[in-house]
Amino acid sequence: SDVNVMSIIGAVAAGILLCGDFDNKTIHDAISSGISRTVIVVGKSVTYMITIMVLLLPYVIATLAAVVSGKEFGMGSVGVGFLNIMANSGGTLDSNGIIKTIAIMAVLLIVYAGMLSLCIPIAFATKKPVIVVAVYYVLTIVFANLSSLRADYSLFDKVMGFLPFGGDY
Repeated sequence: SDVNVMSIIGAVAAGILLCGDFDNKTIHDAISSGISRTVIVVGKSVTYMITIMVLLLPYVIATLAAVVSGKEFGMGSVGVGFLNIMANSGGTLDSNGIIKTIAIMAVLLIVYAGMLSLCIPIAFATKKPVIVVAVYYVLTIVFANLSSLRADYSLFDKVMGFLPFGGDY
C-alpha cells in the first residue's frame, strides 16, 4: 500500500535531506554565513514537501491510468490512499469524474505531506536518519491504533480530526 511505503520512503527522504546537512556541516556553514535559522528550516521544509510530492508521482500516474482504463479494482477494507481511489472509481468516468479524481489526488498529496511533516522536527531534534525512520514509523503505527479510540472519546475524536493521521480525508 502507498501509505506503508511512503511512511518509510518519506522518513528516509527526511533523513537524507535534513539530517545529511548536519553530517556534512552544510547547515553550520549556512548559519555562520548569516542565513537565519528560520529561513533554513522553512527552506528545508518546503524542499522536503516538494520531494514527497515528487516521490508520490508514480502513485498518481498509476492511479490515473487505472481510473481512466475503466477497469474495476477491489481491495476491500485494506485499500487506503491512492489504492482506495482506484478501488472506488468503479468503471468508466466522464470528464467531471476525472477532474474530481484529480482534485482528490491533489488533496491526498497534501495529506501525505502533512503526515510526513512530522519527520521535520524529528530530524532537526535527532540529526540522525536512522532515528527519524524508526521514530516516525513507530508513530504511524501508534496513530493508526489510536484512531480506534475515536468512537469512544469525543474530545479525542475532535483532536484526531485535525490531524492528517485521523483518517477523515
